[in-house]
Amino acid sequence: MAILVEWEHLKLINCLKLQFIAKSWSVCKRI
Repeated sequence: MAILVEWEHLKLINCLKLQFIAKSWSVCKRI
C-alpha cells in the first residue's frame, strides 16, 4: 500500500512541475 501512496505522491509532484511550466491547473485536474 505504501508503494501506491508513493506513486500518487510522485504523480502529484510531477503534476505540479508540469503545471508550473504550463502555468495551468488543467494538467492536475485530469489526474
